[in-house]
This record gives sequence, C-alpha cells and structure tokens, in this order.
Amino acid sequence: MNHWIIFGAFVLSALLTNRASADVACKIDSITTAGNKAMVTVKIRNNFEQSIKDARIWVFLVDAEGKVAGNKAEWIIGGKPDQQNSLAAKAENDYPVVITTKQPFTHAKIVFSKIIMENGSSPDIDKEVRELE
Repeated sequence: MNHWIIFGAFVLSALLTNRASADVACKIDSITTAGNKAMVTVKIRNNFEQSIKDARIWVFLVDAEGKVAGNKAEWIIGGKPDQQNSLAAKAENDYPVVITTKQPFTHAKIVFSKIIMENGSSPDIDKEVRELE
C-alpha cells in the first residue's frame, strides 16, 4: 500500500514540475525617474500556448522602510474592448508604467490582479505567475 502512495506522490510531483513551464514570467526591467515621476518598465514573457488578451498589474514604489511611496494599477495588455494588443504565445515584451510620487523610494514591486487568455479563461495568478529569470 505504501508503495502506491509513494508512486502517486512521484507522479503528482512530475506533473507539477512540468506545469512550471506553462506560465507567465515577469520582472522589473528598469526604473527611471524625472522629477516626481517614476517610469517602471515591466518585462513579461508569455509561456502559455495561447495569447494573453488582457493583463492588469499593480505597481508599488517602496521606500527604505518598506512603506508604499506610490502606486498605480493599469491594464498593460488590452483592458478595453477597442484595444487589440495582446501578448502572443511564447512571446516577451516590455510595458512601461508611469507613477507619480512625492516621496523617495528604493525599489518597486509588481502584482498581477487579472490575466485573461485568448480563449477567455483566467489562469490562477498565484500558481501561474513567477519571476522572470
């Protein structure tokens, strides 16, 4: 009986390991500032077999104490019925987000709030989005 449990755990592990390649990978590529504006460039790679039709992210500027110095939520792909831009399967692109801030900050963080695929499905963001290496 125990060997079936171990075998099942092994198969499940193999399936989950193979699943890691089917995801969205992202990272902050650059941050530039001018006056009270910061432009955060987010690099996104679509490793799915279909296009990403819509994607909404929240970008946070964070100070040295870990407090939010500025933030902005934005549809970086699609988001509007008349927008036809999408991120093709197996493609990568940069998306700039401009944020107004009145406080100094040390770094930025990004959080996806919504992803909609070409077929209308929404992947589980907690499981399908990872940091781009």
